[in-house]
Amino acid sequence: RTSTLEKACGVLSNVSYEGPLAEAIANAQGVSVVVEAMRNNGTSVSLLEVGCIALRNIVFEFPDFAQEASAVISTILNAMRDNTDAVSFQQEACSLLLVLAAEDESCQSKILALEGMDVLMRCLDHNSHLQEVQKVALGAITRLTRGAESGAGSIYPAHFV
Repeated sequence: RTSTLEKACGVLSNVSYEGPLAEAIANAQGVSVVVEAMRNNGTSVSLLEVGCIALRNIVFEFPDFAQEASAVISTILNAMRDNTDAVSFQQEACSLLLVLAAEDESCQSKILALEGMDVLMRCLDHNSHLQEVQKVALGAITRLTRGAESGAGSIYPAHFV
């Protein structure tokens, strides 16, 4: 059930803030489990939001899992298009896209190929009055426009770390 998955992903998003726990989740195939839960429940904004947090935390600590997490990019971008007023989801989605783009060039390419820049620009425009959403959306846009020039994983916006 979606409500059970929301709670489970919520727990994973909370415990994944701790490096050793994020590593344990990742090593227990947690990334693929979260990705599949998100892909199979793409209309549950709350599930997508906590899933973004869990994946972001894991990939930030363990960049080798970026490729595995990238399977959810299409779901995230579609949900961002469909849920422009879900502010906290938009913010967490932008944060995940930022980390994925920073950690892996193929993630950058995938986000761009799926018109992620357009989605991020619309998010930026729609949330022009919300500074926190603006920061992460601009961070993701900046990372995508820099692309391979600056090297994956080399720079994070100061507010992110």
